[in-house]
Amino acid sequence: MTSVFVLLAVLLALGTVWLLLRPLLREDSEAPARPAHTRTAIGLVMLLLGATPVLYFAVGTPQALDPANLRAPAAAASGEAPDMETALAQLEARLQEQPNDVTGWMLLGRSYRALQRFAESRDAIARAFALAPEEPDVIVEQVEAQTLASSDRRFSDENLALLRKALQLNPAHERGLLLLGVSHAQREEHAEAAEAWERLAAVLPPGSEALVPLRERIEASRAAAGLPPSAAPSPDSAVPDTGSGLAVRIELDPALQDRIGPQAALFVVARDPAGGPPIAAKRLPPTGFPLTLRLQDSDRMLPGAAIASLPALRLSARISQAGNATPAPGDLESEAVDVVPAEAGETVLQIGRVR
Repeated sequence: MTSVFVLLAVLLALGTVWLLLRPLLREDSEAPARPAHTRTAIGLVMLLLGATPVLYFAVGTPQALDPANLRAPAAAASGEAPDMETALAQLEARLQEQPNDVTGWMLLGRSYRALQRFAESRDAIARAFALAPEEPDVIVEQVEAQTLASSDRRFSDENLALLRKALQLNPAHERGLLLLGVSHAQREEHAEAAEAWERLAAVLPPGSEALVPLRERIEASRAAAGLPPSAAPSPDSAVPDTGSGLAVRIELDPALQDRIGPQAALFVVARDPAGGPPIAAKRLPPTGFPLTLRLQDSDRMLPGAAIASLPALRLSARISQAGNATPAPGDLESEAVDVVPAEAGETVLQIGRVR
């Protein structure tokens, strides 16, 4: 990762957090608990800072701003790297020749956003959105770009609808869930904000540093909405295995062991066989195979009936090379297995193919 790219990533994350999460710092400004709100905002900054490199490597093309790959003719002769404006100009020139390059437009938009050139960022991301309007990552970028370029930097009804669309396509989209909560917080829709952030807490890795301040924000929003405290467990404690739920055994084809990347994560997912978003999911380190676990009610993505009472579920396992919930080429997958929870014993999922 080049130093230019690191700088862009940090500027992007800090700028976006400051401009979009200010409602968290302003909310309940007269209350004695204001320091907790400040800690929450700082924790969400940490969440975005941690997610930014993953998002860029999963979707963007950081090499495009590598000085070794973008050199002005004179600089190439002298061995000097171009400045940022030269790099951006060359990226723009490349996109004129390759106007259907979605990742190129995304990178250009993010770069302008990092430089706080929000109108230009909006226009670049709009080009990516026009090319890939059904991609969750692109949709979320479109919402951010449109909001930051607006005069009041508030999420419009249209952009709120787009966030919901992105989350229908990928219910575990971390950045989408974070921004959905922020959009509701801006509108003082505290119950809806708490629900969005509870969904985010459910998909963050166990032990994530962002969970503690996120839980504080959830509890503050629930209190503002007149709701009782959440029954969710402390992020520092493990969910006890009560013996309920679905017993699952994950096996890995030994021939694929060496194909597990350093950023990989194992996702075990239960869906309705008829389709729709995940009903329950676990995110685990991809180690210790064969691995046994239980999908329990605490693993549900959204509140609902007990897993054991559902008529049928479709189980699958996937090792994401990028460590995120969106399937991508190169991931290692199992075949899906349909089960009747009330009758199921131990379900074996064999990870034996490359996506």
